[in-house]
Amino acid sequence: MSFPALDSCSARRSFGFTFALIAFGLLAIALKAWTCFCLFPIHAWNDVRIRPSFLIADGLPLYPGLKEGLITTWIYGPAHPLFFLPVTLFSSVQSVYLAAGALNILQFIGAIAFTCLLWPSVTSVPRRVSQSVLVGGVGLLLIPNVFLTIAQADNACLVFGLLSLTCLARHAVGPSTACLWGAAFFGVSAAFAKLHGFSVIAGELLWLALVFGPKRAGKLLVPTMVCAMIWILVTLSLATSPRAVWEHVVLLPSKLPWATDLHERLVAFDPYLMVLLPGVVIVALYRLQLISRLAWLPILVWLLSLPLGVMGALKQFGSINSLHGVFYLLPLFLIELGADRKFPLPQILRVVGLVAFLGVGLVPITAALNHLPRVPYLLQTQQAEQMAISRPNSVWLPWRPLITYLVTGKNYHDEDGLFVRQLTGLYPSRNHAYSALPAQWSITAIEIPGMAWGIARTMQPEEGAEKIWGSWRIYSFHPEVRN
Repeated sequence: MSFPALDSCSARRSFGFTFALIAFGLLAIALKAWTCFCLFPIHAWNDVRIRPSFLIADGLPLYPGLKEGLITTWIYGPAHPLFFLPVTLFSSVQSVYLAAGALNILQFIGAIAFTCLLWPSVTSVPRRVSQSVLVGGVGLLLIPNVFLTIAQADNACLVFGLLSLTCLARHAVGPSTACLWGAAFFGVSAAFAKLHGFSVIAGELLWLALVFGPKRAGKLLVPTMVCAMIWILVTLSLATSPRAVWEHVVLLPSKLPWATDLHERLVAFDPYLMVLLPGVVIVALYRLQLISRLAWLPILVWLLSLPLGVMGALKQFGSINSLHGVFYLLPLFLIELGADRKFPLPQILRVVGLVAFLGVGLVPITAALNHLPRVPYLLQTQQAEQMAISRPNSVWLPWRPLITYLVTGKNYHDEDGLFVRQLTGLYPSRNHAYSALPAQWSITAIEIPGMAWGIARTMQPEEGAEKIWGSWRIYSFHPEVRN
């Protein structure tokens, strides 16, 4: 016997509870996104990571070779700077930073929404939009803030990887030429964002071969080869020679030294959360037979991403971003085990999951409410702009070359690129090192606090006078005039 009044009341409570969860998640996401957007201009990393897009827009080589041309920090594939080309439509310093910060965040929102809305349901009951929105919100909250506040090649690698996995998943349950080519294009794009991205297309081919047989994998191989050839031609068009591409994308990264204290590095990057914990959970799910055939797709991609990811994290000045492959597991943990509810969970586990979600959401809400920026932090960029305007041929901003370019139209070496050369032992000649510096260089400006490898000061012809102005430490000395 059923009681319509009671059933209606229960449905209203369920709807209200779901609505409250979604509202809570959206609030947490909005606060997190706004905070990261406001912090984006502070990080000098973003200046040297966005500048390559302007080099491409101006027709300058992204890969000039090691013995000539501009020395930059870019030792990755061309997908990231090409993705940020829309930012080059802006001309003022502040608008460029704000546009880049917004695009950096929106790419994650778009990729995770695409995955959560279009990943095939593993049950006979279609997934509701509210469920997709809820798990998508959790996914965005799980993405570390460093990915949202710093534009980096790993971001494009992760975004393209999620798009590729989703396209292939849809093709697997309902063969589609468009999805097959989408999987190939986005998978190859991940590889051309950063070498780590090769795990995406390799894992997809392996999964197809294991699950459906080599013939089905061969159908993906053809569009993959076509897309790879297109990307190779694009990459070569952005370089002075094929050798220059090899030097920047393969030779320089391979020569980066290992961290001096591997134990401290392991502790700092918390591999237990990024590597060991997902592995233990997957093994447990496998023993309980709770992993669907489709879920093995992101699992294989994640496993193949570990070798290069762990190596990158353990290199000197490596970071947690190299372990981004763990987020390829979002379709398994959030969608299949969360939204689709393929396997009935005990009530206690649902309560634990809810508490965990609330905890994840409360972190950005609490942090944001305590230190919520009202407006983006543009003070450093404004001060850098003033220096570049007042002394256009004299001041070198080693970590803000994009600002110098936007103000004066001139491109100078950046210190991070010079530091990579130092770490790898592939030093430029003296003439090359000084070739792209201000013609009457007499001022070096370093942010406080900020990035500094000490190379800019070492290259100064003399120690010079030191003073503090605003958020900057300024070294001035007698200029050396260069043509």
